[in-house]
Amino acid sequence: MKKLNYILILIIIVLILLNWNSCNKQPIKLKDNTALFDSLETYKDELIVLKALNDSLVVEYQNKKIVKDSLVINVKTKYITVYDTLTNEIVDCLPKPYVDTLINTYESLLVDCDSINSTKIDIIDNLENQNTIKDTIIVNYQSNEVVYKKEIKKQKRNKWKFGISGGVIGYVLGKVF
Repeated sequence: MKKLNYILILIIIVLILLNWNSCNKQPIKLKDNTALFDSLETYKDELIVLKALNDSLVVEYQNKKIVKDSLVINVKTKYITVYDTLTNEIVDCLPKPYVDTLINTYESLLVDCDSINSTKIDIIDNLENQNTIKDTIIVNYQSNEVVYKKEIKKQKRNKWKFGISGGVIGYVLGKVF
């Protein structure tokens, strides 16, 4: 009977040691997204500024376009008749100051269009950067979900191990004492 008591106590010690290893678990390693969220906020702030700049450039372009249209209408009536001695033809021409004015107007419109296009390219780059950061955040959340699922499985296993061990220890102690 004494041998049986020692064997039962040895079984209890082994069960306690098995459960002790499962209690000394290491912390879960999760991917942190706070730095990504902070950089995303800076991109969002930059996007607001870029959209405001784009809106102001579009308004400025539209105003210049209205001026250009009225200038073209006014200049079209300023044609003068010139006699070409080489071809012996009569040609309607614009005087040089009007031509220069039209050229300058069109060039300023082209510069405005270029600035609008560069701003839109900056907006697109900003949105692409935001999308890559958001994709990274999603991947981090998915990997964290996998880690959480593994941890839940371990906890379920430990729950059963502790339950069965407790039952065995209770049974053995009940028989011994």
